Amino acid sequence: MFYECVIGQFSVVYLKEETETKLKQIIDELYESKRGRQDEEEMKIRLVYVELNYPSGTSNGDFATKLLKQGIEMYPDNVHYYTSFCAHEKVPQSQLRYIEIALKKWPHNVNLYHKKATILGRYLLSSCRSTCKNCRCQYEGVSAPRKKMEVADAFEKFISKAPKDHRYLPHAYYSLAMIHVIISSDFKMMNYYYKLGKQAEDNQLPCFLPAYQNEICIEKTFVENVRSERGSPQAVDVPDTILERRKHLKCPVRRWMITRHRKSVSDLNKNKSIVCSSFDSVRKPKKIPPVPERMYLVKPITIKQMALSENLIHENRVLELTIIDVPKGECCLGLGVHLIAEDEDGDVTHLNIYGMWKSEDNFLEKLLMGARIAILHPHMQNGSDPILIVNDDPDSIIFLEKVENMCWFCAESVATKDLQKCGRCRKAVYCSKECQEHDWKIMKHKLICSNN
Repeated sequence: MFYECVIGQFSVVYLKEETETKLKQIIDELYESKRGRQDEEEMKIRLVYVELNYPSGTSNGDFATKLLKQGIEMYPDNVHYYTSFCAHEKVPQSQLRYIEIALKKWPHNVNLYHKKATILGRYLLSSCRSTCKNCRCQYEGVSAPRKKMEVADAFEKFISKAPKDHRYLPHAYYSLAMIHVIISSDFKMMNYYYKLGKQAEDNQLPCFLPAYQNEICIEKTFVENVRSERGSPQAVDVPDTILERRKHLKCPVRRWMITRHRKSVSDLNKNKSIVCSSFDSVRKPKKIPPVPERMYLVKPITIKQMALSENLIHENRVLELTIIDVPKGECCLGLGVHLIAEDEDGDVTHLNIYGMWKSEDNFLEKLLMGARIAILHPHMQNGSDPILIVNDDPDSIIFLEKVENMCWFCAESVATKDLQKCGRCRKAVYCSKECQEHDWKIMKHKLICSNN
């Protein structure tokens, strides 16, 4: 019975903790008793065993993909092994290869077309950097337009085959809207696909509405935030002299995150009693992994490599970040701090840190512009937009060498002789007059600038 739930829609199956523990014991015993056999029961038990013990994106994912790959070889006519394998596999080329094999076997399976489009969309931007020399930018590169069309064609193919009430249809439209605005700042197409997404939601059967809500929420909310901004944010018009050093400054998502954060800081400064509504509440993860005994087991990870649509902890991974905007203290009634940070590739993320009272160090004094930190077991929580969480474990943060005199616009270290300060607040520093003007006009420095 649980196998039927897994192959139907696993995300709508919610279990109490004691029920899940008991079910795992039963499945583990069945898996051991059936090991080495090749029959219908083993086929079902293997798939359920993987889904229960190795949720996609967690540690030991390599073992899960191994079991599923064996399952594909043993049961080549079971489509669910192909889709489950792609959910656990980390290499996009391998995911696409198996999806193409599945599509040849089941050319009328609509969900496979959606799976292919989702994989292409997820790795659209990272594939740009792998094919463009010297391209460290998230949204620029010679291959980006070509890749965008490939992703758009994949989603359009799914849309052409899907019935009007298909539960993944709204997600497809919102994904297309987000892709068009991110890659080419095409707001006309963004609005076109957004309206189609709203219509598709109206066609949904009420019982299916929650089934894919997390994925819908991320793309949909991003587009709605873009639409709500006055004049619709475009790719930032940055002078070539600055772009030669920091191409990703043109990214509209970077602009959106920083200006949104600064508005929340401004609102909080005006009214200390409020808790800004633009950030979601935090759900504590089921378990926080301990610090590994041997640090050589820990591998680096980037923002782009993290699964933004999943609420999970990346065990035995370390994410290095640089704080690029002033912290919002007293967040959540004084229990935490909210930041904007970028990784080594220039990609940006929201960062919430909770439980600072458990540490003897004064975290707020250290979490300044230019501070560099390494986060062990980074936890990406989904919601209206993905937020990186350090939850109740400040010891998982390691402070690295600070970026001295970091420019508040381009985030590069400024030599003392070239240092320029904001004449009003005397806090913000810049490497040039151009950076200062762009930070004021585009990134809305005036929201947090004070002569007090």
